[in-house]
Amino acid sequence: MKTKTIIKRLIIPALALISIVACNNEKAVVESRPNIIFILADDLGYNDVSCYGQSKFETPNIDRLAAGGLRFTQAYSGAPVCGPSRCVLQTGLNTGHCRVRGNTCYVGGIEKGNRRRVNLQPEDLTVGHVMQKAGYRTGLVGKWHLGGYSPDGSPWNQGFDEFYGWLTITREEHNPIYFPEKYYENQKLLVVDKTKNRGGYQTDLNTNYAIRFIEKA
Repeated sequence: MKTKTIIKRLIIPALALISIVACNNEKAVVESRPNIIFILADDLGYNDVSCYGQSKFETPNIDRLAAGGLRFTQAYSGAPVCGPSRCVLQTGLNTGHCRVRGNTCYVGGIEKGNRRRVNLQPEDLTVGHVMQKAGYRTGLVGKWHLGGYSPDGSPWNQGFDEFYGWLTITREEHNPIYFPEKYYENQKLLVVDKTKNRGGYQTDLNTNYAIRFIEKA
């Protein structure tokens, strides 16, 4: 009986100590959680930046990021075109298994015209969902290209708290490249008057919004 009492006296403080350590460890994990910035560049070749040996022009900012991080020298893009490469990145699936396997398809998969892009579905799990569950605030800036014809495939329904850019590629959104005529800020479609200055260069608009998101997140 005495032995049991001693064991109880030892176990209870030990459990309390474990709980305290667990709480402290959990707090430490939260406090040390890193910020994550992922940049996907369309049509950027392996030898297009200086840090990989390109000498025709300079890419100092990308080189600086590479110098402070990790460079891959044996890696492949998920796909050779826009939509599938984004789907692979978002879902972590091989191109042959992911939802979007090409830039365009016929509506419903039936070849009768009215071409459109495939979009993600509610059951698809994206990196945005995973990051949200881990306690992150998520944002996406630029071209989504994984939906836009159905609310299910929109970034705000696929794990992203904020979105700034365009959902699909149309003439108004993409073809004057420097001055977009239409783009989204979260769920609001912004239509810019063609006769005016259009608010600025597309790359500057995207960059400035991304910086604001990072600063407030």
